Amino acid sequence: LSGLKKMEAITTAKRELDKKWEGCLESIGLGSESGERLTRLIALHLMVDRGITELLTWQFVNLQSAESYRDIEAAVADLPISKRINLIKSAKLISDSCLKHITTLNSVRNRLAH
Repeated sequence: LSGLKKMEAITTAKRELDKKWEGCLESIGLGSESGERLTRLIALHLMVDRGITELLTWQFVNLQSAESYRDIEAAVADLPISKRINLIKSAKLISDSCLKHITTLNSVRNRLAH
């Protein structure tokens, strides 16, 4: 495809995906504004989840081995996020205020997801 046709195809696909997403949100009783907030909440939770995993992984990793990093990261990522939050709390790896925000975010996400 030429550059212009490729951009048109991408734009069309994006519009179709947006319509499907809006339909999904409406099917669970969310309008576009609340759907955007939900999307931001989920995205933020995923970023925090990943950050916690990285933080804990670096506490255990042997810098001599990339394989060691991957193995430890996989083991840490398998832990439920509540357990990882407890680990960073116990190890005092983040401030109390940051921990409070992470705990609140996780609670809100859990209420929506479960």
